[in-house]
Amino acid sequence: MPRVANGRATRHPSGEPPKLLISPHIGINVPSGCWSVKYLPDNIVFLLSYFSDEICKTCPGKDHSMQKQGTLLKSPVAAAYPTLVETYLHIQKDAAVETAEKGRTLIHEDDFADHSMLLLDGWVAFSKMLPDGEIQIIDVMLPGDFALIGAVNAPVAACTIEALSDVRFIKILPAQANGPEVEMEQLRSLFAGEIVRMQARTSELLLRMGKGNAASRVAYALLEFHVRLEAIDLSKDGYFEFPMNQHKLGEFTGLSNVHVCRTLRRFEREGIISHPTYTAIQLNDLDALCMLAGINLDAFRHEILIKRSK
Repeated sequence: MPRVANGRATRHPSGEPPKLLISPHIGINVPSGCWSVKYLPDNIVFLLSYFSDEICKTCPGKDHSMQKQGTLLKSPVAAAYPTLVETYLHIQKDAAVETAEKGRTLIHEDDFADHSMLLLDGWVAFSKMLPDGEIQIIDVMLPGDFALIGAVNAPVAACTIEALSDVRFIKILPAQANGPEVEMEQLRSLFAGEIVRMQARTSELLLRMGKGNAASRVAYALLEFHVRLEAIDLSKDGYFEFPMNQHKLGEFTGLSNVHVCRTLRRFEREGIISHPTYTAIQLNDLDALCMLAGINLDAFRHEILIKRSK
């Protein structure tokens, strides 16, 4: 993966053609010797999938076809790009984008950490582990989310951070968010809003883990993911990609694999949910899920979603 440098893809040390990532959901393999491809504004970059033959005209005879790269690149959501991501990339135009494959641990609990994370694509879990190995997922980051991993005066990671899917993210150091400029003040305000939003959804989950049964916990989890993904156009009519297996869903809801399996089968028998594909889920009856979770969906959206500026 080449590092972003002055709006271009730098050559990989191995000499292989670099992969130019120009949006969170589009990847391009640039043919060797083709160096005229530039980064384009995020609000038009999705059009490249339809005009790949216009990407580079300086290398006649070469294959300039665009190839979608991995599971991150399935959903073109440039038109609904989260405000926080837009703001940060406007200020830090040369921000380095890091990647990780599904299952990779990005940081371990108690590791040194004085930075934040801005997730561009994929799902990331924050978890704690007991001495006997039992794991509880505290929160799940989705595309566009921000998380404070550590701070200068508290440089220790409170949780283990694991990629639940292939991910792309930006590591934000303190110096990259500080400053007296108006843009920096706006950025810090958005960061604060994201932290409050995380606290709101975590408190909702803890309430159901402490007082709810298995159906209530699973219903809540599915509704939370739906509401958050719907806000960034990644859930359509209750359908969304779901990279968590039953084991991970159990770690998130505090349930055993057996309880998760029984609950999901019950939901399927009653027509509340279905699984159109192995990696996707369809919420067929939102009202039933809301009743099981004890949620008013409109009020829930208001509580856990940040008001986005137009």
